[in-house]
Amino acid sequence: LKQKHPVGPGRVTTIVSGSDDKTLRVWDVKSMEEKACLEGHNHWVTSVVISKDGRTAVSGSWDKTLRVWDLGSMTQKACLQGHRSTPWSVAISGNGKTAVSGSYDETLRVWDLGSMTQKACLEGDGGPIN
Repeated sequence: LKQKHPVGPGRVTTIVSGSDDKTLRVWDVKSMEEKACLEGHNHWVTSVVISKDGRTAVSGSWDKTLRVWDLGSMTQKACLQGHRSTPWSVAISGNGKTAVSGSYDETLRVWDLGSMTQKACLEGDGGPIN
């Protein structure tokens, strides 16, 4: 899934990056300055997505977890566990209620961001899922 977020006045104001230092960095688009450094993962961050409303980010890591972040308070809301290997990709639905992660464990997992629980685990076709 690809998500387009136009950058400009009244649009995207925040960018989130993940790194091999186990952190996420939150950036202000207008000033191009770092707003926060989020810690929680125990290994490299491999994927990050921001919800359409800009209030939530979800990150995946080599620690086999997804972390859900509140971008208003710059705090971790949940640690989602279930993958047996690295989640390489993550997406959030347009309404912000569901996340989907693809992993090297050959599964696609669907997560409820309200209850912070796994809704489904779909098996792949014999290879990593991006």
